[in-house]
Amino acid sequence: MKAILFSLLALLLPWSAWAGPAPKQPQPGTSTKSTPKPTPRALTKPTWKSTQQNPAGKTAGTQAPHRLFQRANQLYNQGSYRKAAQMLEQLIASKEWANFAVFYNLGNSYVRLQQYGLALAYYRKAQRLHPNHLNLLHNIQMIYRRLGKTEAQQGGMRIKFLFWYYLLDLKMMFYTVVFLTSFALFLWAVYIRRKSRGLLGLRWPLAAFGTFTLIMWLSLSIKLYQERYRTSGIIIQPRVTARSGYGTQFEPLFRLTEADEVTVKKQLDVATPNGKQSWLRIEATIYSKKEKRRVRQSGWIPAQAIKTI
Repeated sequence: MKAILFSLLALLLPWSAWAGPAPKQPQPGTSTKSTPKPTPRALTKPTWKSTQQNPAGKTAGTQAPHRLFQRANQLYNQGSYRKAAQMLEQLIASKEWANFAVFYNLGNSYVRLQQYGLALAYYRKAQRLHPNHLNLLHNIQMIYRRLGKTEAQQGGMRIKFLFWYYLLDLKMMFYTVVFLTSFALFLWAVYIRRKSRGLLGLRWPLAAFGTFTLIMWLSLSIKLYQERYRTSGIIIQPRVTARSGYGTQFEPLFRLTEADEVTVKKQLDVATPNGKQSWLRIEATIYSKKEKRRVRQSGWIPAQAIKTI
């Protein structure tokens, strides 16, 4: 019994450590002294995160990827945010460099360009790889404050009781589930082997641990579906009208604004006099003045109006 309690304590200690605040990364070329906190309604310059140089591999354009990354870093610090964003887009196109640092830095560049929809889209991409990064979460909140929006998050109680879902990325959750499953099978084997020796008191702790393992499996399945099989997107235009059909001739239903988050349900290419145009059937949670609450609505918008995650 004591061994089980100590094992559970050892399992929970890393989660409590991960949940603690991470130190902020200093910007390149600046001192590490603390700076005053920004006012709540000011969108401050995001922290620029650099990484260690990787060995030269495939080229992106005419430069090695790590040199291109460092060049984008220099351009960002010089205030050439557009050129820095273009170089980082090249790195993402190479796919091998589509990592957290590139997504995060690209989001920073678009914030400085005041393209908050694109910035939020790349921040969300980075969040899938590092969901509990302190500076990243701060920058996302600042975008919503700057646009006067309320971040579309789950309820506080759900985040508190399902903390592992919002704390762990997909890879870390998979390893955690594998460990819990292996440990649960080990405890079950011990229970079956020593049941005849009077260890019936192990029954309820084993049942509780098995139930928690099943919950973790369910959490992993939901996270896998949401990140791999469900397409999400961010509105990148100032205003977009969702319509009842795939074309401007259909009735307008509701409006979306920059940095609104939507779920893509279907894509359809429509022939127009100027060529083919892609339309997306999306779902979004918006505030209804009639019902005086946030409701789920669906409609069709042009594909160029959103950036998929």
